[in-house]
Amino acid sequence: MLYKVRNALSRTHGKLAGLMSMRCCLSCIKGLQNSENKERFLHVYEAIVFGTHRMDGRDIVSSHDIKFMHAFFYNTITKELE
Repeated sequence: MLYKVRNALSRTHGKLAGLMSMRCCLSCIKGLQNSENKERFLHVYEAIVFGTHRMDGRDIVSSHDIKFMHAFFYNTITKELE
């Protein structure tokens, strides 16, 4: 996922896109600036990638979270990058 986003952003941001985190990449996409689902996506993404759990009580990444992350990425993020 991160590779696809970085690759798309490299057209506008050059080689710097290769150093960006997912959070930084999504902040560069104008269509996602005020999206409430963006933060939910980032919570699930970071919990999976970094194996971290936030202190807000969400200890488990459920199958619904993974389905949401997949759908949001392919239905929203990739469409904004096109």
